[in-house]
Amino acid sequence: MNNGGTCEERSRKLLHKLKALAREIPTDFQQRIPYELLSELASNLAQGQIFEIVHVLTEVQQATEKHLFQNRLHFLQKQKIEKQNLISGNPTPAQLASLEKKHK
Repeated sequence: MNNGGTCEERSRKLLHKLKALAREIPTDFQQRIPYELLSELASNLAQGQIFEIVHVLTEVQQATEKHLFQNRLHFLQKQKIEKQNLISGNPTPAQLASLEKKHK
């Protein structure tokens, strides 16, 4: 019961804050934000579901960025090795142009 009470109390406080924020926006937009929407938003925020979702999405984004960064480093290293191999073999201008075009 206590947990439900604290959730309800948080929901009421959040609803009060959301209503205050809604009053600060232009009147045209205020009309588009019904009380039910503010109430549902406050309830969902009080339950913590949205924060959990945002936390998980942040973790996914960070993992994706790390993976893409590792891929970039791997590609740059591969490109560096290809250039060194080509240069050490006395390349023709056509081979250099081909390599430059490949790595653009």
